[in-house]
Amino acid sequence: MIEFFIPGNPIPLKRHRHYKNRVYDPQKEEKLVTGCLIRQHSTLVELTSEPLEMTLTFYFKIPKNRPVPSIIDGKMCQHHSQKPDLDNLIKFICDVMNDIIYKDDSQICKITATKQYCIGYEEAGTNVIIKKVKTKATPC
Repeated sequence: MIEFFIPGNPIPLKRHRHYKNRVYDPQKEEKLVTGCLIRQHSTLVELTSEPLEMTLTFYFKIPKNRPVPSIIDGKMCQHHSQKPDLDNLIKFICDVMNDIIYKDDSQICKITATKQYCIGYEEAGTNVIIKKVKTKATPC
């Protein structure tokens, strides 16, 4: 199991752009910075090709105009239901971890993801938990 926290505002994936018959990635720099942060946590991890499950929690700062959040598990939390879209946040993290944690994000067979405001963390960021899937034969 690997667990780490990526500090900073969660970043959604942006589409590639076209300019003068060329395609470019508008997030090349953001991906490099995030990849460096992830590499710090994965120095002891061998690149795997096994099936994986991932749990992602995206934490956002609470805006000053929000009401007081409720308390869950001793932390003051409230679900974040505005942009950025959850699927784009997931895609960014999964793409960045290619060739760092796993060979390809197609190995991920289960994702649990949440985005929320939370006072329990001092800063915005993304909590990542990755586990190998326990394989056992089950009837289809």
